[in-house]
Amino acid sequence: MSISEGGETSSLGIFFQRTTRVIRDGCSALVWKILLWRFALATRNIVTLDDALKFAFSNRFNALITPLQIRSEIQALCDIVSQRRPRTVLEIGTLHGGAFFLFSRVAAPDAFLISVDLPSEKLKAWRTLCTYMRTREQHVSVIDGDSHATSTAERVRRVLGSRKVDFLFIDGDHSYEGVRQDFENYIGFLDSSGVVAFHDINPDHWTRFGKRTSHYGGEVYRFWGEVKMKYSHAECIDNPDQDGFGIGILLLGSSSETTRSRSVTHDASPLE
Repeated sequence: MSISEGGETSSLGIFFQRTTRVIRDGCSALVWKILLWRFALATRNIVTLDDALKFAFSNRFNALITPLQIRSEIQALCDIVSQRRPRTVLEIGTLHGGAFFLFSRVAAPDAFLISVDLPSEKLKAWRTLCTYMRTREQHVSVIDGDSHATSTAERVRRVLGSRKVDFLFIDGDHSYEGVRQDFENYIGFLDSSGVVAFHDINPDHWTRFGKRTSHYGGEVYRFWGEVKMKYSHAECIDNPDQDGFGIGILLLGSSSETTRSRSVTHDASPLE
């Protein structure tokens, strides 16, 4: 890989490949500090959604933060969220931080972003990386804990202080009870006109055909089918026949009487 104008050279690409192996096998403090510095340098001038998408879905840094998302779907969600420029963002289930990075670029320049995920040695390095995904004036809080635990919700409450959440993204436990509990635990933090989004609202191949694949969508589709009836909503699904994925969006402050449903593609216009 060879990228000009401040990008990584082929030798630097090899460095990042080796670095990500170090992350998996037990990170050297010095190597990790170098990676963080390089990452911050590469991303600090990325402010537009288009540039953020190109970076996140590229092989730069050995695809370190590539989102586990269909690009057109996460782009459609970000297009909608960008119209609102949320000042406070809360994500449940961050994994490697690809979506978290994209949300930082569509949030307000001085937004406060919170990531909640299970404590894991395998994800420890990425949890640190999340704090480097912000723009210059943004603030990030990384909370390691079970999103279902009362203690974790209380930690979120403390870091929020008097703030209300403008955008909540739920992509954690994919069981029916799990996704429902995440919604119930954190919906109370939302602003009255906030946005809530769920990943994996499209049934996977196991659910529809009894065929096991590498993708697991769980039972998010079940909860989505219930909760979307109560709010104005949109669905970002690239292909209804695909194996899971899909993003559902709720617009709070709207009753079921005004509920609208539509598929959204990468060139989606904002919902009125």
